[in-house]
Amino acid sequence: MSTKLNIVYETEKTFKEENEVVENNNLKYIEVSNDKESFDTIVPFNVKFGEYYYVVYVEYDTGDSFSRTYSTIKLVDVYDNQKLAEETAEQIKKHSLAYKNGQAGSSVPIVNPAGKKYEIYAPWCGYFEKLVKVHIDHLLLKYNYN
Repeated sequence: MSTKLNIVYETEKTFKEENEVVENNNLKYIEVSNDKESFDTIVPFNVKFGEYYYVVYVEYDTGDSFSRTYSTIKLVDVYDNQKLAEETAEQIKKHSLAYKNGQAGSSVPIVNPAGKKYEIYAPWCGYFEKLVKVHIDHLLLKYNYN
């Protein structure tokens, strides 16, 4: 069985200079999506309310010739297995280094929670982009009352 999930977080934007924005993102918890078309990810395992899961996401800086945004986040996946979440984070770090050295493209090969290999687009790979950190947060699955 697969489950559609949303990651609930708050974003606070502050402005450093005229064209520089800092996004402070605070991941709060996970909830099952009640919307059939709008969700953050689909996990290939049964979830239980009140349990904790491992959320892997990337923090990166982005911009263009005229502006800069710091600490943007990109969800990678949600895992019920800590080791698999850690392996995914490590793969992203290795890929980022290979990209900087011209040895990789802008897609990262990772393993999903079911152990299946696939590729994700890496928006932190680009001329103006920079990987800041790969995070693994241990978040609670809460019941969505909406």
